[in-house]
Amino acid sequence: MTAEEPLSLHPDNPVTLQEMADLTGASPVLIEALMRQELLVPITDEDVPRFDPSDAEAVRAGLSLLESGLPLGELLQIARRADDSLRDLAEHAVDAFDRFVRDGVEAETTDPDEVARRLDDAYTEMLPAAARLVGGHFARLLVLGARRRMTGG
Repeated sequence: MTAEEPLSLHPDNPVTLQEMADLTGASPVLIEALMRQELLVPITDEDVPRFDPSDAEAVRAGLSLLESGLPLGELLQIARRADDSLRDLAEHAVDAFDRFVRDGVEAETTDPDEVARRLDDAYTEMLPAAARLVGGHFARLLVLGARRRMTGG
């Protein structure tokens, strides 16, 4: 898996903090600050945190915003507000997927291994699709807001 590929339930090669720093050009101190703010969340609960390599794209995007002149405090505030808003939405989406998909799968088979495989397949497809839907909408809202500001509207 490359850093540009979408998030995965099962990344092939999770990366360490130092590897994330190497992938992004961000300092390990900045990566740790992002972790403290829960803006970069490890995918493992091990002593040594490991990250989905696709998180590197978000870290690089943050660095790009900083290089463009956005102060770190403002970037962190934007990210915290997004996190506050999106956690509830994400939980609702996962609950909905679970309610509607699990019920359908369990109605078709009682084999626990088959249920687990089919749910994993469904989540692997559905979660990135939901991320693209919400991310695309947010991108459109950003563009619309920027256009209004540029035209004085």
